[in-house]
Amino acid sequence: MSKKILPGLMVLACCWSGFAEEPAKAAMPEKKVEAATNATTAKPAEVALPDNIKLIIGQGETRNYYVRFREIHKLRKHLSQEQVDALYKFLYEKLDKQELPDLQFNGLKNEIVLELMKQTVKPEALSGHLVAMYYDKSFDPTWRDYCVQFFGKWYEQAPRNDARQAMVKGLYDALKERNSSLDGTAITMLCHLTHLKEFDKDKIGAMAYDLMTAPDCANSGKTA
Repeated sequence: MSKKILPGLMVLACCWSGFAEEPAKAAMPEKKVEAATNATTAKPAEVALPDNIKLIIGQGETRNYYVRFREIHKLRKHLSQEQVDALYKFLYEKLDKQELPDLQFNGLKNEIVLELMKQTVKPEALSGHLVAMYYDKSFDPTWRDYCVQFFGKWYEQAPRNDARQAMVKGLYDALKERNSSLDGTAITMLCHLTHLKEFDKDKIGAMAYDLMTAPDCANSGKTA
């Protein structure tokens, strides 16, 4: 019922529906009542995924990296929510649970996120998923590093929600992860964002200097 209906009319409608409901149930045989109840509470059928999405997420006839990579770049710019959710689910898969080597497996994930970023309707949940995967240290270091990169690359386009700000916090938290590539990736992404007023260019420049001269900054971080 439309919310524009006046409150009085809504009350009247509810009263009429209440009067009509009981006689109908009384007249209906017990088995038919049970069948009708089951029909209204049954879960909707799952939407079948198209073959290209199945192939990308490893449910197709081949798991070949190059075939899946090409299919990612053929994705439409207006995927359905069910298709986007299937891609999110794949992003949460762990490196040690599948057969592809590190850079190929994470390469597929990387390209999927890039395609999600290109969607006509920007995916609301993408920021939150990236943040969750970065903070979950059960993910491999390569993917956590990629997530930090996306904090910087996705920030400007990302829908304005709490998860968008959580990506900024993630960048600063990643600076504390020394002896890895994460600190260098984080400062690189912060420098990438200094053209925006909410990022203090001088402060970030000083942080970059401190990081690059710190003895506990790994060489991989210095070259990120």
